[in-house]
Amino acid sequence: MALVVEDGTGKSNANSYVSIAEADAFFVDLNYTDWAALTTAQKTGHLIAGTAYIDGRYRNGFAGYLLVASQALAWPRKYGWYTDTYPFTPIAALPTEVKKATYFAAYHSLNKELDEHIQSGIKSQSQGNMSVTYAGGSEGSKKLFLDIEQSLERVRETLKGHAKIVREEYFFGHDDFICD
Repeated sequence: MALVVEDGTGKSNANSYVSIAEADAFFVDLNYTDWAALTTAQKTGHLIAGTAYIDGRYRNGFAGYLLVASQALAWPRKYGWYTDTYPFTPIAALPTEVKKATYFAAYHSLNKELDEHIQSGIKSQSQGNMSVTYAGGSEGSKKLFLDIEQSLERVRETLKGHAKIVREEYFFGHDDFICD
């Protein structure tokens, strides 16, 4: 399958948020040498799988709305904002946070972790210097990838005392305001 990278216009056939060259540069910076050893076809597959994971897991939690109805991926969006700023700061067409999460998801795909993302009885997990402990770890708990969660935190809607407000704008011609 060919890699079709979203360019911020809402492509109807896009299957990745990042190109192979972008991923290569990201993983070189992190010194993830196992990525460099992959073939182009393998990298393509992992980027597509990583993008599919991001969209499948987070699509309904992103701030804003799809840019166009026919777009294949959850980004770009309109009326999106960074949730950690006030007043809210608008998000560019394809934020770096989504790209960064895609790199991490592709790497988890490489390590076959996306295939196992439904775990049972997870009580705690850690990754690097981050860790989380759950209150109970119930059957069917979803494994969180903390690097992905942290990357997407600023572009996801939260329910921390905020409500989603849809603002409708009406434009009237001057004749609409005639008073007797």
